[in-house]
Order: sequence, then structure tokens, then C-alpha cells
Amino acid sequence: MATNEAISYALVYKHLLGVTPSAKTYNERITAQKIAYLAQAYGTYIGEVNFFWHKRGPYSRAMTSILFEIENNKVEINNLISQLQIKEAIKPSLEKVKKIINNNPISCPIVVWLEICASILFLSKELRTDKPEVLVKELLKKKPFLKEHEESIWRSINLMLNNNSTLIQNCY
Repeated sequence: MATNEAISYALVYKHLLGVTPSAKTYNERITAQKIAYLAQAYGTYIGEVNFFWHKRGPYSRAMTSILFEIENNKVEINNLISQLQIKEAIKPSLEKVKKIINNNPISCPIVVWLEICASILFLSKELRTDKPEVLVKELLKKKPFLKEHEESIWRSINLMLNNNSTLIQNCY
């Protein structure tokens, strides 16, 4: 039987991406981790999940367990979430995550885009700064393989530092 955390997260994920999360592939697990981190950072309760820095950015062992629970109970969870709706009270925080998802550059795979955005947000909190140069430098230091996506990194920062009502400041 699926836990409330698994059902709730599956509903949030489906609301944001239109499908139920999957744990079958590495990229699917990364995507699900980053969606969970972003949703939680913007105020949606995901459960007792704590994120720490890992080689692909914010990571939670508890979220991995939730993902495998969803994978192992997919039929039951899909049946349950088809009868549920997102509460109006959390829709504004999820709209912030949707804005990030919807601004994914065509040249950047969604899994990489979400990794960039979640990592920038995590580093911003960890370093207590929203200075673009500092965040880009630290991200590329920790993840040199993202150098080929530097344009997307700057797009992410510009999106999240937009108009003084920043997505970064809104998550503190």
C-alpha cells in the first residue's frame, strides 16, 4: 500500500509534468529529485525529505525511497491520483516551478535544465547569495561538465533573478 508521501508527490509531479514520476532510469530519478527539490524550496510540502549536495546537485535519500515506492505501486497510485486534485493553497508555489520547467531552452535536455536550476537554487541558499557571477563560478567548479550548457546556466539565473521578486529570494 502506498504512503501519503508517495501519493502526494506523484500528484505534484503529474501536475507539473503531466505524467507520474518514474524511477526506471537514472535521468528519470534525477528529474524527479530536482522537481521535488524545487517544489519544496518554493513552499510545497513533499514530506520528511532533506536534501544535501550530491554529484548531480540536490539529492534526498528519502526522495529516492519515495520514487521506488511510486514505481512499485504505480497502478494503485495512478488510480488514486486520478481522483485527486492539487489544493488551491499550494498552486502558487507550484506555478513557480512550472515557470522554471516551461522556460527550458530547446538546446538543453530537461534533466540538465532542472539540474542547473535546482543546483543554482541550492548553492544560492548554501552560499547565502544571489550574485550571478558567484553562483555560476561555484556551479561550474562543482560541475565542470555543465560548461557546455553555460548559456542555459545564465538563462536559469536570469529567470530566477527576474524583476527583484526573484525566484531565488522567494525560496528563503
